[in-house]
Amino acid sequence: ILHAPATLLSKLTAKDTTAAASATANTTVNWKHGSTDISSLLTSGRHSLLNNATALCIDSCREADSGEYTCNVGTRSIKLFLEVSSLPAAPPQPRVQDLKESCAILSWPSLQEDKESGGQDRLLRLEACRLASGKWQTIKTKLTPSDTSTKVDNLVQGETYSFRLVSYSGSS
Repeated sequence: ILHAPATLLSKLTAKDTTAAASATANTTVNWKHGSTDISSLLTSGRHSLLNNATALCIDSCREADSGEYTCNVGTRSIKLFLEVSSLPAAPPQPRVQDLKESCAILSWPSLQEDKESGGQDRLLRLEACRLASGKWQTIKTKLTPSDTSTKVDNLVQGETYSFRLVSYSGSS
């Protein structure tokens, strides 16, 4: 929900309204997304105006909703920026392809499609859990979406392990 800030409503001049408390009743409030008037989006069912139009509610935000919003109250206006980003799909479960003594080769399907959908900052971390301890430990970091396998060394023979990939942002 984007709100017209209280400071914008309280700074209205007497010309704009008879009292700040009744600003929304006596003053025109309108919203724009970029150059598009929000009134044209109200029929989508995802956009609604609340509190006498001083709050814009966007249900089920999409990346297309990102951008600059302008709230005009009387002769005053304020610009707000909304950024909507989607979470990438969870990485697949790695599978053991080869196991020799204290070494395993793990593989998984490529996540290359993430780059095409804006996931270029996404990296993967491989974690292993010795089932006897129940604790997850990071084994490898900075795996890329185009990586499809890796070698894991220093495994203890006779132990049972579980492996997982964890997605994280490479920019953080």
